[in-house]
Amino acid sequence: MLTWIGGIMAKALPDRIETYEQYEELLARLVDGAKKLSNPLLDDDVREKMMAVYDRIDGLLGDYSERVYRQ
Repeated sequence: MLTWIGGIMAKALPDRIETYEQYEELLARLVDGAKKLSNPLLDDDVREKMMAVYDRIDGLLGDYSERVYRQ
């Protein structure tokens, strides 16, 4: 499923990361999002929406890391 964020089409986020491949994909999205968020000309409304997605991805990555590496 795709969603719109600040005029940009984005792939929907899973509720939980289940595989290492999903982890890698979301890690790449996190890095890409950080690059886009660093743009000082980014509109405040778009930045707010992108930051919410960035925070959600960060949480998913952290949850996966805790589950996998806690074992």
